[in-house]
Amino acid sequence: MKNLLPLTLTLCLILNFAQAQNIEDTEDFIIEQVQSIPPDGTVKNFIKFRSGIDKPSLFQLLDYEVSDDYYNNMCMYECSQYKDETKNVCLYGTIYVFDIRSVKKISITKFPDARVDASTLNLYLDDKYKATKIIETALSKEYRRKPIDVVNIYLANDKTIINKLKKAFLHLGILEGIEIKDGDLF
Repeated sequence: MKNLLPLTLTLCLILNFAQAQNIEDTEDFIIEQVQSIPPDGTVKNFIKFRSGIDKPSLFQLLDYEVSDDYYNNMCMYECSQYKDETKNVCLYGTIYVFDIRSVKKISITKFPDARVDASTLNLYLDDKYKATKIIETALSKEYRRKPIDVVNIYLANDKTIINKLKKAFLHLGILEGIEIKDGDLF
């Protein structure tokens, strides 16, 4: 009977770890959820990790070379604003490119425009790795680039999905061996 308790605990731990998501599963979940709840019908969200990003196009977009180490740990979030819900005419796009290892804190805030019932998932970055925000206007087809220390992911006001996304980013941090703090805790 004494030997049964350690065996039971060991089996529970093994089963718990076997069910935990790996990096790829966690990234796939984040991609799916971010794309599923844009802040309104005129916005389209995309998020990509690592291999989902075309390296030559990335270099052209950033206007600087990135190391293989940076490329293998990078994330790109794109938010495109369209003229209407048909999504035929893109007005502008905002692209954030950052190294996932630079995320140090995550929080949820109200969307900046009070007319839109939405939320923002904020990823606060340290300055260890270069992070860039690129704004493209459809009319001029020009890119404006600037360094950033926060990534704002705009989402519909679905608290359940937003909290799951936040937990997924926290879990991704654990899997990557980085500490991401929950900015909504006191």
